[in-house]
Amino acid sequence: MKQLRIPVLAALLFFLALWIAGSFCDLSASQALLVEKHPAGLFLAAFGVIPGYGIGAFMCGVLAEAIKNRRKTMTAKLLPGIAAAVFFLAAVYFSSKDVFSINGFYHPEYERLGMLVSLPFMLLYAWFGYRCARGQGSRDVTAYAFIVIAAMLIVLVLGTVGIKSILHRPRYRIIIKGVTDFHPWWKKCADYKELMTAFGVTSEEFKSFPSGHTCAAALTMMFPVILPAFLKNRRKRMTGWFVTAFLYTLLVGFSRIVVGAHFLSDIGAGGLIGLAGIFAVNEIVTRRTEKEGNIGVKGGSQR
Repeated sequence: MKQLRIPVLAALLFFLALWIAGSFCDLSASQALLVEKHPAGLFLAAFGVIPGYGIGAFMCGVLAEAIKNRRKTMTAKLLPGIAAAVFFLAAVYFSSKDVFSINGFYHPEYERLGMLVSLPFMLLYAWFGYRCARGQGSRDVTAYAFIVIAAMLIVLVLGTVGIKSILHRPRYRIIIKGVTDFHPWWKKCADYKELMTAFGVTSEEFKSFPSGHTCAAALTMMFPVILPAFLKNRRKRMTGWFVTAFLYTLLVGFSRIVVGAHFLSDIGAGGLIGLAGIFAVNEIVTRRTEKEGNIGVKGGSQR
């Protein structure tokens, strides 16, 4: 949406500023904000990523409705159908990982039950996407769904796996326990395996940069970008929804500092990665809409 270009850019620049600021004051910010086992912080650690992953479930519902209405053979529907099912299951799994893990309410014996907590939310998002896509042009909506899903995959791989696995930055909560020294985000912790063995900590304690929770929470800002393609009469409210999602992302991000899981630069980088994907999707959709008409909206392009 053209009207969201400035808010998205402003949010992107804000998280870039947090990243830069954190490069100079990470340690002092963590020292000032730390409240170990803060109830609200633990709650957001456990459940804060669910709305972000819900975007993926929403698009799976959109894809399911679009595939159902495609006038093609069952074989031609099979591949996108499998892709939607796999991505939905991935959204359920990854949104549930932290509910009972060391990053949430730490009860390892219940860790597998996290999926039972996450599943109803993902089903609700998928149902909402399915309802929104009813009666839309299947070809445009299918392409739109894959654009959003591809952007989410790139963002989440970078923000929750890729960069973390290269830098192995120690979390603040193990630094204050004397496991290792403070490492700025650009300094790789080369001896993390030896530290894991010596102190009996897991590799999860060396995944501070960037903040995966902030990256996933930032994806909630994708909703105001994608919903106008289906809810034409709600477009005027999208800026307000975007600001709400932005504030939610900040809440999740700073809660990670409070519980000692991340530094200021971590949440800045996590939010920046998420917003880069949102900006790309918004630009693709805006340009395509300007060229071909509304994507997937009744009365728009229905090829």
